[in-house]
Amino acid sequence: MNGSTQSPGSTQSPGSTQSPGSTQSPGPISRWLPPLLWMGLIFFVSAQPSLPSAPGRWDLLLKKGMHVLAYAILTALYLRAWIGGGARGWAARALSAGLAMAYAVSDEYHQTFVPGRNGSPVDLLFDGIGVTAVILLHWWYRSLRPARDESASE
Repeated sequence: MNGSTQSPGSTQSPGSTQSPGSTQSPGPISRWLPPLLWMGLIFFVSAQPSLPSAPGRWDLLLKKGMHVLAYAILTALYLRAWIGGGARGWAARALSAGLAMAYAVSDEYHQTFVPGRNGSPVDLLFDGIGVTAVILLHWWYRSLRPARDESASE
């Protein structure tokens, strides 16, 4: 035996001060890698000179719906990262919304350099709808849960 008090089958690393059975928040890489990968996917799609079209009004509906969905997901991933790092309540929401909208602005600007694409304030509006929806859903969900010490500042 190497003198470690670690029990067989335990995933706790030697020298760790975490008590067995407690949950540990994910590390920075596991918190921030998902939003970074999602941002990369958004960038990749935005760099395409043309996107497939759907017939008639479906094209507009699907493309604007994808803006809402893409930035809703990005905001949710940012929320996960900030909350996992210790931010709470409106601070986490404001940071998430701010980062998502900053990326939306940079993405629309990026599209002005892509042949066949253009940046659009209308697209920013739809991005903002996705961001706002996630922020409001998160607030609503948290307001339904009993108050806890770490979320008392909400």
